Amino acid sequence: MKTREFEVPTGIITAFADLLIDHNLTNEIIGLTEESELIIAVRYEDKDKSRLFALIELMDDYQNNREEE
Repeated sequence: MKTREFEVPTGIITAFADLLIDHNLTNEIIGLTEESELIIAVRYEDKDKSRLFALIELMDDYQNNREEE
């Protein structure tokens, strides 16, 4: 099993959590950054890697929107 860590800003934590539930991904909150972002470890199997892409896409969209502001 592999693990990927995400630093999730509070502004999108609900959307992130919804995707975790929708895609049935095992996860654990492992910390907090200095910017008050949650550090979430998501575990997945290689065969399920495509389920991880929804989370990556959400994070990318959030970052792109912040850069445009």
